[in-house]
Amino acid sequence: MYLRKKASLIKGIALVAFWGQASLVMPQEVMLKGFQASTAVRSGGRMPGGAVFPENPQGAVFLPNSNTLAVAHNDGAGSISMLELDGPVLRKGSVIPTGVAGLGPIADSKEGFLFVAQNLPEGGFVYRVEFARPEPVRIESMGNFAHAGLTVGADGSVYLTEAGPSGGLFKYVPKGGTGFLEGELLALDAANRRWSKIEDPLHASDEARKRGFSTFQALQGVSSGPEEYIYFAEKGADPSFGRILRLNPRSLQVSVHLFGNGNDFAGPSALFWGSFMDLWVAEGKKGANLAPNKVLCALPSGAKVRKFAEVPGGEATGIAMDALGKTLYVIRQAKGGAGDVMAVQGDFRIQNVFTAETL
Repeated sequence: MYLRKKASLIKGIALVAFWGQASLVMPQEVMLKGFQASTAVRSGGRMPGGAVFPENPQGAVFLPNSNTLAVAHNDGAGSISMLELDGPVLRKGSVIPTGVAGLGPIADSKEGFLFVAQNLPEGGFVYRVEFARPEPVRIESMGNFAHAGLTVGADGSVYLTEAGPSGGLFKYVPKGGTGFLEGELLALDAANRRWSKIEDPLHASDEARKRGFSTFQALQGVSSGPEEYIYFAEKGADPSFGRILRLNPRSLQVSVHLFGNGNDFAGPSALFWGSFMDLWVAEGKKGANLAPNKVLCALPSGAKVRKFAEVPGGEATGIAMDALGKTLYVIRQAKGGAGDVMAVQGDFRIQNVFTAETL
């Protein structure tokens, strides 16, 4: 597959495209040489420790310097699963019920607590969840909108994407000493190469659109990558569309890192930068006429893309890798809300994934 080189124009943003290509489809049952997959836990399954793994698993993130994977669930209890993993083996599992509806994105704060966000059509908030005191604290200054993705950047700011047909890219700059509970919410104004302050975070979407800030079509996941660049996924209005955009943190230029061409790559959803500085992308395509959703791996430059796995009958909603870089965890959700955590083991070094044999 070749991801076409293309320049596009979003509202107020000149986009520069880069080459990419990919080949090889790998369903779970048909692995690349040297890779093995197994299911660590399924929805409805009782985990060591007694808790039951909830349905509708969404985003996932490893806690720093640990083997604990936190998974957010869009279930009735607003659950967060805490999974202690040893490769494909689940050693212990517990569940934190937050009571927050519509959970989707999750991120580690790097300060001993988690961020979880609501992805609801009518809007939603980001919450702070501490392990010792799991009752969530709503951070209204982070904005009220449909949160599609969030990540903590290398600069200590939180970057947030907004779902919907005209969503924005936001940046939250925390006030020191407040544990992120206070801070300024900014919106990207790429046409003028600046971040502009949102005066009313409770109506962030309306304010951003009225003031003419940059908007995109159906943004999804966001991740901090090499050289502090911010990468974010745009699904677009067309179900066969898809691209990964890249924000230069210094010039504030937005460029196209990867551009899809239909069934080969469309509807990107979750993003994750792996241990070897490769970009993992999960598709979230909708529609019976489209091929199954895939998990892809891209070189840092975007020059090559590998179709790594297929997710028949559902999609990958989250991706994470252990600290040793030996196990990739794919959070999968099937139709009807069932889901699981798939553990893939092997040699994930770039020279192994992108060998001449697998090109």
